[in-house]
Amino acid sequence: MQSVELRTAFSWHCPSCRAANFVQPDVADLSDDDAEAAFRRFNDLEPWQPLPSDWQEFEIVTMPPRVTCCRCHREFITQPDAP
Repeated sequence: MQSVELRTAFSWHCPSCRAANFVQPDVADLSDDDAEAAFRRFNDLEPWQPLPSDWQEFEIVTMPPRVTCCRCHREFITQPDAP
């Protein structure tokens, strides 16, 4: 059986037509130094500790500022989930 890579996505229901929608996150465009610093902070690594070989696969993602419904094509401003 063939495998696939699952990616992070945001799901939402259109308030107009109730269609289920999925959208990929925005990926932060970081310099190598900033990406390394973020990885170290996220994983609580000190500057002297070695990085794992796959550390550059690390991404910081954010929700897109706007989304468009796949069914009715209305556009909406996004907001985080309410707690």
